[in-house]
Amino acid sequence: MRECASACDIGRVKGVLSLPRLYRGTHGSLAEVEFARATRVAIESEEPVGIEADGELAGSTPVVFEVIPNALEVIDWRHSGILSRDQAHLID
Repeated sequence: MRECASACDIGRVKGVLSLPRLYRGTHGSLAEVEFARATRVAIESEEPVGIEADGELAGSTPVVFEVIPNALEVIDWRHSGILSRDQAHLID
């Protein structure tokens, strides 16, 4: 499990200024951002921190996120006309 000290803290000003990058999905180039794969993630903090899930306030820390196999139903975009093949692709 990776633990962050203050070196991982993005800070309020940079955090607020980076919000557009977060919503565009381009925040991965920030030095303070690290991506990883997991089936279970636990987040703890000294002071309660608000947690957002899909743009909605979902509570505060401490929190645990867990992947539940076969729990997500996905609409097949290929027949919807919403996305073209160059905008999205299926991953097995």
